[in-house]
Amino acid sequence: MAISTNKNALTSIGLKVGIAIEATAGTRPVTNYYPIPQVTDLPDLDFEPDTIETTSYDNLKYKSYLPGLKDTGGIISLPANYTEYGTDMWDDIVDKLLPENNSTGKIAWLLVSIEGTTKKWFVPINPVETGLPTAPVNDRVSVNYNFTVVKDIYTETIVDDSTYWASGDYTGV
Repeated sequence: MAISTNKNALTSIGLKVGIAIEATAGTRPVTNYYPIPQVTDLPDLDFEPDTIETTSYDNLKYKSYLPGLKDTGGIISLPANYTEYGTDMWDDIVDKLLPENNSTGKIAWLLVSIEGTTKKWFVPINPVETGLPTAPVNDRVSVNYNFTVVKDIYTETIVDDSTYWASGDYTGV
């Protein structure tokens, strides 16, 4: 693995999160990621494994542990400013992945692209239908795009990710 020489801190300015459905079940999409509009926060997706204590009587100073299963915590929320386009796109993708509409077992993938780095993150997900937006007094209306992570997150170094992004608006893949 080549180690980057970029030692600059990054900001969230220009961060993009996109979503795509597998064309072939089990194969990560490399095109047609549609940007999710107005995302306001990227949730923590750095899952730590549980630890399983294995301390025995012959341990005299320290407890011993083995790594256990990773726990994603269940539903994860991707918060965003509410837009009809965004919720319509998300819910259409959810509908396409329902078992009665998806006999081949395809899943959706998120693509996270942060300005200033060539590393891209691909997150295999099972999206959940959006609910009622939140609307505090004198504030913005927001929505949570909820999902569960279904496989390991994949990272790849991609110098130019422009070919990954769909051209134009989502119209129902």
